[in-house]
Amino acid sequence: MPKPRKASPSAHASSATSGHSERTDVTPDNKPGKLARVITWIVEEFSTIAVLVSAAVVAIGNRIGKLNEFSGPALFAIFIALSIRVLQIKYQLSNISAAVDKKSDEVRADFSALKGLFESDRMHEAEMCDREGFYSHMLSALRAAGRSVDLTQLDAYPPKHYGTPEMVEYFQLQTKMVRDFPGIKFRRIVAIPTLEKLEWTIDILDKVKDCPNFQINLIDISRSADLPPPLSLQIFDHKEMCLVDPTLGFMLPEDQRHMLWVRGSGVCGVFSVYYDSLWNLAQRVKEGSIIYWPVLHEVHRELATRHPEKRALADKIATRISRFRGRAETGESDT
Repeated sequence: MPKPRKASPSAHASSATSGHSERTDVTPDNKPGKLARVITWIVEEFSTIAVLVSAAVVAIGNRIGKLNEFSGPALFAIFIALSIRVLQIKYQLSNISAAVDKKSDEVRADFSALKGLFESDRMHEAEMCDREGFYSHMLSALRAAGRSVDLTQLDAYPPKHYGTPEMVEYFQLQTKMVRDFPGIKFRRIVAIPTLEKLEWTIDILDKVKDCPNFQINLIDISRSADLPPPLSLQIFDHKEMCLVDPTLGFMLPEDQRHMLWVRGSGVCGVFSVYYDSLWNLAQRVKEGSIIYWPVLHEVHRELATRHPEKRALADKIATRISRFRGRAETGESDT
């Protein structure tokens, strides 16, 4: 059998050297040695050391009676040290200023990126809320609207019937904004299942009859009784949306908590397509400055037949419709 070869001295040396090298490489964080840290401190604090040494020389000179001989060089050394300190401070301030400017640029870039994200289709906010929170969001969105407001009102009764102050305020603000901001396009899809709701609709038409920026279409939700109700949407500038409880599509006298508020152009854009489809299926009631009173007359006739117990209210509404319709047919200015 061949004898095992002995490792050569050079191999042992190489191995030892290699092992030493590896241990050196893994020194924690490659921190500078103690001597290097002392030298660094001396360089950074040279001016302070020079001032202290010069002051000590002056004190010693005064002590041994040779103040005049020592004071000149000592004061010169102090002057040089203070000059160096001023330069160090300026350099440090310059570094601090550069660091602050860099951080400021980074913050501005972060805010710019965040703003771009909020303005894009990818960033959305959403909240499920009760009726009070729902109408608070709608009031805020309505006040901020500048181009378009698409509304849906499928409730059985007028807003005051539900006893929510924010709800009443919201509808009052709508009517005011229609008159005050003719550049904003308002559309409302409305259901009229009761005589009370018909009277409220006529009240609204009377207030906005001279406002071509407000249009109303009528939808008959009774024809889809076996299907999920149409969505009651309120879309503001195609970037903020409020959705009434989708299981019902309208308000109840009691509290409801399945309302949805969404801010974001992506989702609002999708629901705007849905709204346009529903709008095109609905029957025109007000288009520009034209009010189609015969449509409301037919609605009144059906509701009066269905609710004979409300004869007084039905007669009151019939009188108003006849008066408005007569003015429209004679071409009077208030339609």
